[in-house]
Amino acid sequence: MSKKTNTGKFRIAALDIEATALRTTYGRLLCCGIKFFDESTVHCPAARNWDDEPALLEEISRLYAKMDVVVTYNGKMYDIPFLNGRLMQWKMPPIPLIKHVDLLWHAKKMRLVSARLMYVEALLDLPSSKFNVAPSHWIRAANGNAASLAKIVKHCKEDVKMTEELFHRLAPFVTNITR
Repeated sequence: MSKKTNTGKFRIAALDIEATALRTTYGRLLCCGIKFFDESTVHCPAARNWDDEPALLEEISRLYAKMDVVVTYNGKMYDIPFLNGRLMQWKMPPIPLIKHVDLLWHAKKMRLVSARLMYVEALLDLPSSKFNVAPSHWIRAANGNAASLAKIVKHCKEDVKMTEELFHRLAPFVTNITR
């Protein structure tokens, strides 16, 4: 069932996660940034502690259910599998399979020194910029430090805004939207 807006357009949203590790076996979700293209708000629910993660996953699932198309940067290999891994570990249903634009694959076609988002941002001079967080804040956030988690959330929000901006710049090159 489509979640079209009252203007008849599909709901497209940028998504980015921040976690304590690259694998769900050893890590947990810290936050998830979601920005619907037809809204100015960046949703970024967070989990300060391990026990807060199920509520975070429920909120992400609720927001994800409003999307027709998700736009990520390396989301097919990282964000979406990580989310589903955490959902499975908490015995929650996976996020629905929807149309997905992973901008990493389009950025790789530009033959940059690296396809890391910071290089793409620099090349295209995007309005949003990477907000780097010191490694010590990642460790503190993983241990429940509210101030460090706030820095991670800020980083995530900037990445989501940059993902939307990058989508608009790369849209002429997106010829196929897959699941």
